[in-house]
Amino acid sequence: MMSISSILLMLIGLWGAITQKNLIKIFISLGIAETGVNLLFISIADYVGKKAPIIADPNIVTGYADPLPHALILTSIVIGTAVTALGLTFTARYYCQKGTLDISRMKELKN
Repeated sequence: MMSISSILLMLIGLWGAITQKNLIKIFISLGIAETGVNLLFISIADYVGKKAPIIADPNIVTGYADPLPHALILTSIVIGTAVTALGLTFTARYYCQKGTLDISRMKELKN
């Protein structure tokens, strides 16, 4: 069930990024899609019946959950937050210079 919700979040985020013309709405949509990807990655990892990866006896190494997916998702969240902050900073600077957030009015992108 969680994987269906995460795929739905990814599709909603991608649809918003494709259909919106406002830069802030595009960055919000990309953040929603990123959350869907993170949830999908965590939902794929199998943790039912597994113990936390705190090994008290080093001779027993079976039955523990793999901590690598959690570490990768934490890294993904940090990178996604930094990219979103940078994009919104560029958006604010662009708005101060040009007075618009509409991507269809960006003349600099057209040759």
